[in-house]
Amino acid sequence: MVEILRDMLDAFVELFWPTRCVGCDALGSLLCPECEAALPLIDPVTACPHCGAPFGSLVCTQCTPSRAEGDFPFTGARAAGRFEGTVERMLTLYKDEGETRLAGPIARLLALAAGEDWRSWADVLVFIPDSPEAYRRRGFDHMERVAALAGRMMHIEVCDALMCGKSADQRALDRRGRARNVQGAFVLVDDARPRIRGCHVLLVDDVLTTGVTLSEAARALLEGGAEEVRAVVCARVW
Repeated sequence: MVEILRDMLDAFVELFWPTRCVGCDALGSLLCPECEAALPLIDPVTACPHCGAPFGSLVCTQCTPSRAEGDFPFTGARAAGRFEGTVERMLTLYKDEGETRLAGPIARLLALAAGEDWRSWADVLVFIPDSPEAYRRRGFDHMERVAALAGRMMHIEVCDALMCGKSADQRALDRRGRARNVQGAFVLVDDARPRIRGCHVLLVDDVLTTGVTLSEAARALLEGGAEEVRAVVCARVW
């Protein structure tokens, strides 16, 4: 009976608010095959192995100063696509407009970026948590949902290992402001210590811009006993 009522509700919602493609607004699916094929994906062969920038496999102009200053405690980063076009719209609708059904397509991007080699390397998957302010504004932790789906896709255990005690909204800040904003923002949950100690951790987030948020989270994990941390994101700003 419950399933029948759920199907009736879904049919009602679909009748008055039909599903449309996030890329072209066509009816029928969240991401139509044409828009999925046209996503601005990053080729891992030409990408920077340290920060995931689209071009920088040999010399990266995006992260060389940061790495020279020791700002990246994670040993590598990969991004599925560039933060533009349909990828940008997908993340914006999911985070800021509450289109939670997009968690699935976003999780698939994370799995794509990780690749088979990093999936087999990882012991546990950890996500960047929302700040209390962001959680109240959205009503859900956007990366928790994505990480749960991505973990199942990649067959990696998901650990809710971090807490964020400060605002982590970085969008209006420059590099120095971003670094100050997240300094000491992440704390390792006590119950998570045994699950990450000595482990290879795949740290996931939605967007990488300067890398300071991922760096602070990676430091908390390494200080808590993680053996190594690598970062995977849906999109790279460059």
